[in-house]
Amino acid sequence: MIPEAAVTFIMTIRDRFRLNKLKSAMKTMIKYVLTVATSFFIGYPMSSQTYDPEMKYPTDQLQEDFTTLRRLIEENHPALYRYYDVEFWSDYCDSLYSLVNHPMTEPEFIKILEPMVAKVHCGHTELWYSEDFQDFVYSQKLFIPLSAYYIHDTAYIKRQYTDKNILPEGSRILSINNIDVRSIQESLFETMNGDGFNKQNILFTINKTPVSILSKYFDYSEKYEIEIIRPSESVPTLVSVKGIKYDDLLAIAGNRYGDNPDRENFSFRIADSLSTAIISIHSFVKNEDDNYVEFLKSSFGLIDEQNIQNLIVDVRGNDGGHPDYSVGLLKYLINHDFIYFKTKLDDPEMNNPITPYSNSFKGNLYVLMNGGELSTTGHFISLLKYHKTGKLVGQESGSTFSCNDNSLVFSLPNTHIRGKVARTTFETAVSGLSQEKGIMPDYHVEPDIRDIIKNIDTIMDYTLKLIRDRSR
Repeated sequence: MIPEAAVTFIMTIRDRFRLNKLKSAMKTMIKYVLTVATSFFIGYPMSSQTYDPEMKYPTDQLQEDFTTLRRLIEENHPALYRYYDVEFWSDYCDSLYSLVNHPMTEPEFIKILEPMVAKVHCGHTELWYSEDFQDFVYSQKLFIPLSAYYIHDTAYIKRQYTDKNILPEGSRILSINNIDVRSIQESLFETMNGDGFNKQNILFTINKTPVSILSKYFDYSEKYEIEIIRPSESVPTLVSVKGIKYDDLLAIAGNRYGDNPDRENFSFRIADSLSTAIISIHSFVKNEDDNYVEFLKSSFGLIDEQNIQNLIVDVRGNDGGHPDYSVGLLKYLINHDFIYFKTKLDDPEMNNPITPYSNSFKGNLYVLMNGGELSTTGHFISLLKYHKTGKLVGQESGSTFSCNDNSLVFSLPNTHIRGKVARTTFETAVSGLSQEKGIMPDYHVEPDIRDIIKNIDTIMDYTLKLIRDRSR
């Protein structure tokens, strides 16, 4: 029997290289919010004072946790059999369960659980280490001293965190600890969650948090053997480097690269010479303290007042939030009535025709995307695509018109591995789009590693060139 706690969280994940660091804040339950989850806690966390990260859990406890996770998925996920039938799922889970036949540590065990969760193909169903083990990792473990960046199946060094420049930026990575980078990538595709068969968002996540992901993949090794081809060379070189503490890595990142993971959720500027306004929306997460509604009103007021002809809306890396924020922006972009959700909700506004604002934008619209768009942002892009509003520029979106959320947050009874499983499917009122992949851009733009290293915004530059060429 799973005890139910009447506790509700609106969750946001702000990743400071910590892919799995969950921050929760108490909020009022909103039934259709795509980042809301009702929390169900199974068992109770162990005391950090007695926590042993090397402890091997008894086989029967691991089997109980495995069975609990499988049951949570099967009893709650609304689209579990969208891509596979019951027999395939059952056989797959049974094959993983057969591996739970001896005592294991938490990191050993989670490697068996992750493929099961990934097989659901849901961006809102995932796992995290227990809070105790996660704290141990970031305070005691060693991390790989580089940021890798994948372009398709080729990996490069984007940044390096060694004292000496022995891992030059832009070097092509051939292997790490005798495993070639293509095999590493394929393994990550099999164990990381994402919507449908869309690999673009998983690739975006790997490139966004490569230190955490690769360090976890190699069990936070004390030493890394990295085979590279330096930018000015053609012959491979094997470089041996030691792992680095997380806090030391952050210090180097800040001092050497000026990294600051915090940024404003939205911003506005005008490029007068091009009669172009640029609105960046990095999150649709609803915050009582923000001024999102006023921000949009002021921004589009200036656009109308100055008769701006071109508008760039940048939603790259926006991993979703509240549909109200998406609707609020769409009412300035779509110039006719539209329906937001096909999914029936208690709020009639989302299922009935929505009328745009009188000063909705009538000029040339360009929307930037790069694979980091999840949840509500996939919904936002799907409606623009369906209503043929503007041009999409960049890379395949990270999600599409359909996603699952209203998630159940849990902690497994013995290992206290945490996670969440979606319970409701939310689909926008569109047709002709695939559930299996993201939304394709009208103009595909692929940054190269030189631009990535130099922080050259290839997608923005390409869009500005489109505007210049159009105005000639």
